[in-house]
Amino acid sequence: RLVELLDGLLDLLEKDPNFRHFTLDGQSILIDDFLEVRPGARGRLARLVREGRILVGPWYVLPDEWLVSGEALIRNLRLGLRKARDLGGAMNLGYVPDQFGHVGQLPQIFAGFGLEAAMLWRGVGEDVEETQFLWEAPDGTSLFTIYLRNSYGNATALPLDPEALAKQLQAAASLLEPHSRIPTLLLMNGSDHQFPQAGLPAALERAVRALPGWSAEIGTLPGFVARAKRESGSDRPVHRGELRSGLRAPVLPGCASARLSQKQRDFENDRLLTRYLEPLASWLSALGGEPDAEVIDLAWRIAMENHPHDSICGCSVDGVHQQMESRLQRVKELAGAHLERVAFCNLNTTYAADDTNRV
Repeated sequence: RLVELLDGLLDLLEKDPNFRHFTLDGQSILIDDFLEVRPGARGRLARLVREGRILVGPWYVLPDEWLVSGEALIRNLRLGLRKARDLGGAMNLGYVPDQFGHVGQLPQIFAGFGLEAAMLWRGVGEDVEETQFLWEAPDGTSLFTIYLRNSYGNATALPLDPEALAKQLQAAASLLEPHSRIPTLLLMNGSDHQFPQAGLPAALERAVRALPGWSAEIGTLPGFVARAKRESGSDRPVHRGELRSGLRAPVLPGCASARLSQKQRDFENDRLLTRYLEPLASWLSALGGEPDAEVIDLAWRIAMENHPHDSICGCSVDGVHQQMESRLQRVKELAGAHLERVAFCNLNTTYAADDTNRV
């Protein structure tokens, strides 16, 4: 279905310049999956990314923030941004639309990568009523944040009949307007596994004729952030720390104990990488040895393939979790074998001026 979706998307964007943009879910792993089947489509895809028609990144996968380590979140963003930039450009936005709540340090992490804002749905509590607020991390880092109050699919599967479309646009806007201090509203025309609606630009043009004073466009999430910053003023509400409320959207807390053995094995692999292999590899490099960092990068990439929030949370179908088992084992074997190589690597003995051996 992913290949079918992207095949159709490339055709649609190339044939219809009025279908201006499409956002690929905030994660770049699906590009790898697509290009495994369609390697010849890389040029077409990269051209549309460079033109800003397809937006990719910043994540490699959309992770759960509570069940993976802080280092894993950083590696995830680093890899996702690199892959997106190699393709032609990364979406400069901390997009976390469906994670089951958010750690308090996320604004700090996003700002450290130069991301200009955050955009999220679940976890927002009673202290935030508006669709734009400032999110402050424990270290004081503050990040402009868009609250997707009615989810990341509040305008999915729009009718293409102009009259029906005008009514649905009014209904969606009426739900947002009481909570937005700005005139520009964000309607998310998409959701899980949804194909782009090929006739939407023409239908929008006809629908807004029945809505005096309205305009509508197929835009980008960074474009909306830029407008929201200009329109919202400086006296924005502030939220400090984690977002863990289930007030308006469930955060699925039961996932913390689902398929617990996989969470434990992922933790053990993470500890193997961060506490043993990488420190010793760094030490080896400092002493003039060759730590072969590409093997470590491969182990991290495979580990992160298990970190999507529906995967590491244990709430997918059995087939997903059966595949996770092989990845968990592969990371353990890769990292364990490489740890032996790094820990017992022989270096040429050198001598300091005082004839003390340096190993």
